Amino acid sequence: MSTAVQQNRAQAGADIIGRDKITINSQARLGKVESLMIKLKEQMDCSDTAKDTMQKLARHYEIIAEDGISGLEKKLEAANLSQYYHHAIRQKEIFVKLLEQYSLYSSAIDIFTYFLSKAGSTFNYEVYSKIENLDEAELFGAVRKDIIDPIIEECGSDVFTLDYDHVFGMIYWLAEQCFIRWHK
Repeated sequence: MSTAVQQNRAQAGADIIGRDKITINSQARLGKVESLMIKLKEQMDCSDTAKDTMQKLARHYEIIAEDGISGLEKKLEAANLSQYYHHAIRQKEIFVKLLEQYSLYSSAIDIFTYFLSKAGSTFNYEVYSKIENLDEAELFGAVRKDIIDPIIEECGSDVFTLDYDHVFGMIYWLAEQCFIRWHK
């Protein structure tokens, strides 16, 4: 006598399980950015766009030059880094184009706002305090080690990835918007 169960014509409104059902909640193990990347992918697949996109980024567009030096070129000049201006402008534009490309998706704006906040805070509270004691190579090394590498590592995705030009561009964009300064 056979003990096999036939389920080839079974119908149900949910799973039909022959034995043990194991469910793994992969979302619980995801970090903030990974979860946002999944949400972004879903929004892109459904063409779900944000109507109030710019409001989430609005705080990053308010230019308040507390030191009286406004604009990327003047900030780099004040830090004796004007030789990097043309390269900085190119990298900033690479970031701006990426920001514009994804600006209609609320999850993307959340991702960019998170990274802008992280880059600005890390620069202002960790890198800036060391500026007087660092030469150019050490300064850019600290920016890479403390800001760029961690952001690139955190933003690996099949939706979009950030590279060194994007993240350096983000930092230069923050400088132009007066959120960070390269000079004491």
